[in-house]
Amino acid sequence: MLSKEDVNGGTVCTCDTLIILRRAAIGIALTVIISLTSPARAADQLELWPRISLGEMLTDNLIQETNSGGGGDAITVVALGGSATLDSDKRTSDLDYVTDAELYARNSSLNEAFHNQYVGLRDNEQLTGATNLSVNDTFFSGQERFAQTLIGSSAATPLLSQALVQNNVLTNGFDLQLDHRFSDRFSSFANVHQVFFSTSSGQTSESFQQGGELAAYYKVNARLSLGPDFRFNDMRFSNEPHADSYQPSLGAKLIWSEELSIDGTAGPLIMSTSSGTSIDFGYTLSSTYTGERWLFELFSARAPSISAGTSGSSVNQYEGGSVAYLLSRRTTAFISGSFNQFSRTSNSSYGTTYGGGIIHRLTKSISMSAQFIRFQTNSQSVNGNSTDTLMLSIKYSPQPWVFSF
Repeated sequence: MLSKEDVNGGTVCTCDTLIILRRAAIGIALTVIISLTSPARAADQLELWPRISLGEMLTDNLIQETNSGGGGDAITVVALGGSATLDSDKRTSDLDYVTDAELYARNSSLNEAFHNQYVGLRDNEQLTGATNLSVNDTFFSGQERFAQTLIGSSAATPLLSQALVQNNVLTNGFDLQLDHRFSDRFSSFANVHQVFFSTSSGQTSESFQQGGELAAYYKVNARLSLGPDFRFNDMRFSNEPHADSYQPSLGAKLIWSEELSIDGTAGPLIMSTSSGTSIDFGYTLSSTYTGERWLFELFSARAPSISAGTSGSSVNQYEGGSVAYLLSRRTTAFISGSFNQFSRTSNSSYGTTYGGGIIHRLTKSISMSAQFIRFQTNSQSVNGNSTDTLMLSIKYSPQPWVFSF
């Protein structure tokens, strides 16, 4: 198999090559974290958190490719993983890993062990008193049942929403941001990002998006900051023409109180595709409220997006929100929901996910949870347009192994 192919004026790596590259990237990330523990970097503390959970997933529709069988089933899930955290005076790094084994009561041919993989890396470093560098990298490879287990108490992200309508998904998202404060009132940031999405079903098998963002903010008063924001993206596909997008916007950040913060951008969204150039409206809006017992999170956006398995580039309308309430010192109840629609696709496909649950901590190391998730879609790549899933699990996470340097 060739490692590269020229498609509609753009070069797209094959899936096999990208798998190797992503695995290499994970290895590099692990090497970086290990190097940070050396005396030369003098990290203050390293914490290792092993985790194992046993759960039962009851579903009324196994989402498969259109030509495959569906139906309900009871799935026993054993999840293994852990976290590593590095803390020093000017740097914090976190690495999460999860894999699982699945045993089906009715569809034993679907049994699998440790094929699903999730890796998440976050790093934040204070370069100087006024400059901060942050890096986020996530890797997901697996089936939609595995994607459901990752939703948790928060709303399903756009990438997870896409994973829910595919039989097999490989995706990697990378984000790097440099923040700098010039004075007490003036600050700016530069961001670069890339997303890769590959699926075994659908019209588009591989999609790649990369771009950047530049913004500057002026602090009008103690609560409000305003400034220009510019985003650009280049999107390429294995069997679709490439597309570009440009978003000049006005940005605003509002810190209403210690509990409530709101930020967003709004402006024209310029899309350039093989069929011509169009102008739409784009925006982002996010809000967080943190109280003594309550946690509210809301996010809404209209932005360009790759839509692997649907139809190449699109304008993605996303709405997501979650509410968590601390019932007691050990018990938390939550509800969440999200809506994800690709408005430039031939069938205007959408996905809606909502549900709720409860988490109870028995001891410092053992917790139990119950969660219900309902997923609805009109995507042609799945068999049946709705799925109800009930998940019951018990998780064991012993106290971390702590190493000081």
